Amino acid sequence: MSNIPDVAIITETSRKVLGTPDFEMDKKNWQTSDINLDDKYLKIQGHPVMEAWEHPYMRRLAEIASSQGGNVLELGFGMAISATYMQDNKGSKDHPINEHWIIEANNKVADRANQWATEGKKSKVTVCRGYSWDVAPGLRSGYYDGIMYDTYPLSAGGVNRHQRGFFQDAARLLKIGGVFTYFCNEVTDLMPEEYELLNELGFNVSVEVISVPTPDDCQYWRAKTIVAPVCIKVREVNFDDRLVDKATGLRPEAAPSPKKQRTE
Repeated sequence: MSNIPDVAIITETSRKVLGTPDFEMDKKNWQTSDINLDDKYLKIQGHPVMEAWEHPYMRRLAEIASSQGGNVLELGFGMAISATYMQDNKGSKDHPINEHWIIEANNKVADRANQWATEGKKSKVTVCRGYSWDVAPGLRSGYYDGIMYDTYPLSAGGVNRHQRGFFQDAARLLKIGGVFTYFCNEVTDLMPEEYELLNELGFNVSVEVISVPTPDDCQYWRAKTIVAPVCIKVREVNFDDRLVDKATGLRPEAAPSPKKQRTE
C-alpha cells in the first residue's frame, strides 16, 4: 500500500486558503510581498513556492525547454534553479540559447532575476514583471523555441491544475517544432484530460518519469518520482475563445469549436 498522502492532504497547508476571502487580499499583494529565501526554500506569504530538492527535476525541465536552443521563455524564476540550468545550453554547439525570457510575478524575486542576469556570461536575458496571464498575451506569437512553466497557483481550484490555463498561450507562443514543459503534479503519467487538452491544442505529448529526493515534510509533494512532460508543437490550432480559465485551468461547461486549424 502506498504511503504517499492524498493530494488533498498534501495541499492542506497554507495553500488551503487559496481563493478564500482571507487570501484575496494576499493575492493582490503577492507582487509586492517580501520573500523568505535561503539555500533550502523560497516562501512568499508563508507559501512553499520552491524547495532545493527540486534540483534534479528542474534540471530535466530546463534541459527539455532549452533543447531546441534559440529563444526560450521561462515562467516563474523562483530560486534561479531552472534558469541556471537553462543557461548551461548557452554554449551548445548545435542548439545554443540566443534569448532567455523570464516572467516573474513577485517584485523581490524579479529583482533577483535581474541581478542574476548580470552575473557571469549569459545569453540575452529579458525579465518581465507581472502575472503570466497578464504578460503572456503581449508576447509575440510563434517566437519561442522552448517554454517552461512553473508558477505558483493563486486562484481557487488552481492547485494541481493551474498549469492548464497556460497551455493555450504556450501553443500560440511556440514555433512549429518548439517544445513546452511544465511542473506536473503527477507521479508516473499525465491525467487523460491533460493529454486531451494538449492534443487539442496541437501538441504531441510524451512523458519522462524523474526520480527526486523529496523530503518527508515537503508541503506540496511527497512521492519519489514526478513527471516531466515533453510537448512538441506539431500544428497550429486557433480558437475564438479560451478552452480553460487562465488562472484555474478549469474548462467551461462547453468548450468552443476551433476557428481555424492548419497542419504543417
